Amino acid sequence: CAFKPYTPDGVEESVKFIENNVLAAKALGASFVCFAEGRLPQGVPEEEGWSRLVEVLKRGAEFAESNGIMLVDEFHPNLTASTPEKAPKLIDEVGSPAFKGCLDFCHAYVITNGDPVSMIKALGDRIGHVHIADASGEPGMHVPLGKGKVDYKACIAAIKEIGYQGEWTLCMHGYSFPEHAAKVCIAALEGLL
Repeated sequence: CAFKPYTPDGVEESVKFIENNVLAAKALGASFVCFAEGRLPQGVPEEEGWSRLVEVLKRGAEFAESNGIMLVDEFHPNLTASTPEKAPKLIDEVGSPAFKGCLDFCHAYVITNGDPVSMIKALGDRIGHVHIADASGEPGMHVPLGKGKVDYKACIAAIKEIGYQGEWTLCMHGYSFPEHAAKVCIAALEGLL
């Protein structure tokens, strides 16, 4: 079962994918499921694919809410809703308190061509989870705080400014030296959170 909501055949499978992940999160005592909405397949009209995505997420969010779990869409570069304009639109169209965005500093840096604070401001109170990471500038290349190009202090200040009260995760996806990254990041974050 996979998340591929953009085609008629993928709708039910995608809803099932969300339901299975929600049940796993609930069994583990987690409070949320983080996923990415994926890319619109070639040949699928944008309006049609968007409509199916919203349908899947509405159904998934309803199931998540009934199980006390939140769905958070981690907006990666080049995905369907991963712009400062489309991400809030998607969350608003789904219209559920159980569906929000996951703001990843690294991804937001790449998506906005170096201005992750603009993504934070665009999402505002639609942020349901935060991934703290610096960025090399290449899609998906997370690096320890202070070792990349993200003004992480400005990102943290912007997130605090919008009143975010949720959890923060240190995200070093793909970084080869996790112990080193943890030490560097913990030192960089001292006094900021």
